Amino acid sequence: MSEKQQATIDKAKSSISIFLFNFSIPESVLAQEINSEVVLLNMDSESYYSLNAVGSRMWQMLTQSGDLEGTIKQLLRVFL
Repeated sequence: MSEKQQATIDKAKSSISIFLFNFSIPESVLAQEINSEVVLLNMDSESYYSLNAVGSRMWQMLTQSGDLEGTIKQLLRVFL
């Protein structure tokens, strides 16, 4: 991991406690990959969201591992 990537992680850890939170995807949220992007549909609110390349990759990684810190580190390696 580069110095810049590590500094970004360290800054996030010191300023935000997001690494302490657990997350879960509600059953009412459906996801579908379309043309290399992920589209999310919230059945409760009838809202949909289209994720760009970074958001799509993050969604895929989080749904596979559930590890927020590890996901962020991997995204930094790829996109920073």
